[in-house]
Amino acid sequence: MSRTEWRRLFFIALDPLHVGSGERSLGRVDLPIVRDPATQVPKVPGTSLAGLARSNAALLYGKPGCAGQGRADTMDERGHCGQPSCPICYTFGSLRASRQGDETASYAGVVRLHDAHLLFCPVPTSLGPVWVTTPDRLSDAGFSVPEAPGKEDAVVTFDVPAAGIDLGWLLLPVKKRVAVQSVNSSLQGWDWLRERIAVVDESLYGSIVSANLEVRTSVAIDPLTGAAAHGALFTYEALARLSWLFADIILDPYRTATFPKVEKAASNGKDNTGEPLTEPWNGPLDVVRSGLRLAELLGIGGMGTRGFGRIKLAGEVAP
Repeated sequence: MSRTEWRRLFFIALDPLHVGSGERSLGRVDLPIVRDPATQVPKVPGTSLAGLARSNAALLYGKPGCAGQGRADTMDERGHCGQPSCPICYTFGSLRASRQGDETASYAGVVRLHDAHLLFCPVPTSLGPVWVTTPDRLSDAGFSVPEAPGKEDAVVTFDVPAAGIDLGWLLLPVKKRVAVQSVNSSLQGWDWLRERIAVVDESLYGSIVSANLEVRTSVAIDPLTGAAAHGALFTYEALARLSWLFADIILDPYRTATFPKVEKAASNGKDNTGEPLTEPWNGPLDVVRSGLRLAELLGIGGMGTRGFGRIKLAGEVAP
């Protein structure tokens, strides 16, 4: 491996996304989602993306033991194989879970997955759904807008009445109609999204997003009575369906070993000997892409059995 590679990935939420903060709240919901501590805007941590990509890639490759943290559940289970011929361990690293007295072979992975930040948030208006963003987020993702909004108005990519646009509880005058320039015109879904964008100042964004999160209430059912179990009512929040996020992935070529290019899955623990893969893995980024694409079926985060979590990889660019 000879050089560092940088890719920016774009995701569309096919379902509401609940990546929990791991804390219980005394506010409007019991189970809040992860937020950026500075802006209070929801995000998906890079650790969640990395765990998802590794778990799914190991499933596709046929070596589930190479997923997770590599702990051994039994004396016979070794966890991560740590073999140089294993594309999962090569890409994401290896921490071999060993029995007492055995040596532990470990090394870091060669990919770095960063947090996925919210780019476009769907908000209901009297004109139909609108996807709200900010100049800073567009710039960070590689997009551009000809004119930024003020602190008390918006710029949009479609025609609105003279009174302005109602973003939930907030009525903003429209400064100007503009065209948002995409970093990659081949992004899936961009053709319909580009005509429904509203750009607001960053100082308003956190409040607008928080006010338009999906909040659901669940309750456990007592199997004996068929009624709600006492004290089992709880609420949780999620990013709305069709939210757009972006995340950076960096390939760190620190290892001197060559990536074990594979065209077949593993069989009986032996690498590259099983059924052909849908697409050959020619490098670590291919392994990550395959794992992330499977999230379109298996999802990410919590509440997956309640219809949450599916995300679609809409495309990527090389910044």
